[in-house]
Amino acid sequence: MLLQNIASLDILATSVFLGGAILILSFALVSYMGLLSSRPSRREAYFAGKHVVITGGSSGIGKELAGILVGAGASVTLVARNMTRLQNAAKELAPPDESLATAARVNIASADCSDAKAVDKMVDDVESQFGPIDILVNSAGTAVGGYFEDLSPETFEFMMKANYFAQLYPTHAVFKRMTHRRAGQIVLISSMAGQIGIIGHSAYSPSKFAVRGLAEAVWYEGKPFGIGVTVAYPPDTDTPGYQSEKDTMPPETHEISNSSGVLTAEKVARGIADGMMRKQYRVSAGFNGRLLGIVSAGLNPGVGIGEVLSMPFLRALAPIFIWDHCRVTAKGHAVRFPNANKEAKPPKQV
Repeated sequence: MLLQNIASLDILATSVFLGGAILILSFALVSYMGLLSSRPSRREAYFAGKHVVITGGSSGIGKELAGILVGAGASVTLVARNMTRLQNAAKELAPPDESLATAARVNIASADCSDAKAVDKMVDDVESQFGPIDILVNSAGTAVGGYFEDLSPETFEFMMKANYFAQLYPTHAVFKRMTHRRAGQIVLISSMAGQIGIIGHSAYSPSKFAVRGLAEAVWYEGKPFGIGVTVAYPPDTDTPGYQSEKDTMPPETHEISNSSGVLTAEKVARGIADGMMRKQYRVSAGFNGRLLGIVSAGLNPGVGIGEVLSMPFLRALAPIFIWDHCRVTAKGHAVRFPNANKEAKPPKQV
């Protein structure tokens, strides 16, 4: 009987230990995969008093991020082309019934970020009116989908202009000024489609891959000046722009995208804000996004020892994802060209 009780206690102790270890490992994994957000008080300690410029800040992720940063005590300047949308966004972030102090921390500036001269003038005006830019967030961008053979050369040029040059020019203008102060932070927003090519995104994906390359190069050049660089890779995000972009995407693109789900702009913006605060190089959103970030990390500056050790195991899943993308593509091809694979029948003998 005594031996049985001891054995039972051993089993109970082992179960408690294993259960506790699983809970701790699960919590650590969830935290590591970027599924937990930081407390608002931590954001306040980092962002309070900083001047943040957000391009594409009149809607979507940019506007949601602006709301988070204003709530944390930052002064935010929203930049976009449409002045009416900018004014409406400013009113949402600082309603008239709130204190004048909050309203004074929300400013707007109109500029086409794909125009280098216009951007340089905008940055000069913003810094002269509202002070030096501590953080730049490049949130301007859009997406146009379609089958590769159906897209026009103008579409490819437009995507590079809207998604790459619209981030390059503000980054270049602000970087030059930050080097003199030897401080600052620059955030570029790529996409999960900037980590892996997807059918229907032959114009969009390359423009977001270019953002990734820019971020890596600027990270190295900015480091000696004390300038930090963060690049975010959000998945499909529920924004006004996404709703219109869906109309241009082929069915295959929808099927592949739906496997990762659509996140809210608020969730994506909160993850970017926390990544900025932690001075992370790479910020991914959601479990699938984090996995893709690790698998496609390569030699980017954000690679940590934990990711290096996990890469071989995660990359073992790559053939499954490639097979699935090929399956979706083949299924769509069969619908578009139902007679493509049929063998030509020999003519009937008379």
